[in-house]
Amino acid sequence: MTKICDDASREREAHSAVWSGDHDLSVEEWGPAIAALTTRFDVRPDSANDFHGRLRAHVADGIGLCDLVTGKHEAYHDPAGRDGAAPVHMLSLQLNGHATMEVDGQQCVFRPGDIGFYSADRVGLVASSDDYRSLCLTLPSNAISIPIDYIRNVQARTLGPDRGLTPAVAGLLISLNETLPKVGPAQRARALRSAVDLAVTLVLQEVGESVVPKDPTQRLREQLFAYIEDHLDDPELDVKQLADAHYVSVRQVHNVFRGAGQTAAERIRTRRIELAQRELADPAQLTVPVGQIAMRCGFANPSHFGNLFKERIGVTPAAYRASVHPGLG
Repeated sequence: MTKICDDASREREAHSAVWSGDHDLSVEEWGPAIAALTTRFDVRPDSANDFHGRLRAHVADGIGLCDLVTGKHEAYHDPAGRDGAAPVHMLSLQLNGHATMEVDGQQCVFRPGDIGFYSADRVGLVASSDDYRSLCLTLPSNAISIPIDYIRNVQARTLGPDRGLTPAVAGLLISLNETLPKVGPAQRARALRSAVDLAVTLVLQEVGESVVPKDPTQRLREQLFAYIEDHLDDPELDVKQLADAHYVSVRQVHNVFRGAGQTAAERIRTRRIELAQRELADPAQLTVPVGQIAMRCGFANPSHFGNLFKERIGVTPAAYRASVHPGLG
């Protein structure tokens, strides 16, 4: 379900080397560190002299898992000034202490074992207790395959430890936080993508149990998304095929995707590149030629695939494969 890194995701990943391991931080250091790994927050400690913060981060493919330990403070986020950048979404698992979140006038409290979501395109305030600890999984917009509205629908809501998939998600995040430092970059990326996929499933569970979409446009968008997923290997997949398959006009398809913040063509390209990226990182696919992977992902022209991959990821397909499998050379 995950996709390629955007510029903001790559910037977060660039900071992973800096923040890997445990770091004790002052209040002046805490805000910039969190901004580098998630999104910008204005940190307001209860007492600057008494504030303590410790973090550990694991980042791959633009997805991050952060272990946050802090003293009592408030963290305020204002999305103004994002300049159209796609928002980061976050899943937070409370491990110790408690936190109060307020978004769009909704307020909820998180205690150990609770999970909550937050979308950074909304003004938000989080107030923590003095013994606060949480795990935060970042969900970049280009790393999820569901409408952003789904996450907005479940944010600022407490998902208790006895609710549906919450304990499964919690168990996975706790385990990954302990084991990711012991594995290589390819395994780390696959593990974090699995965590995102499970988080998306949790969102779908909550949306299904709370608000079943009634909007015909939203239903059509879901159908178009699913059709793309099922036909990524078809080199003829385009906007017209999407329209014909759903008995709507090309213009209607364009309008539906405009509401999702991207064009249909962009989504098809993005999903194909992500699929190729995943296959290139898969140890089981090491003997499969790059050109064959390109064809399996719907690229009829290997040269075009190589150029597009480098444009999106920053390196050639072969170089990317070598970077996640250092032993190849």
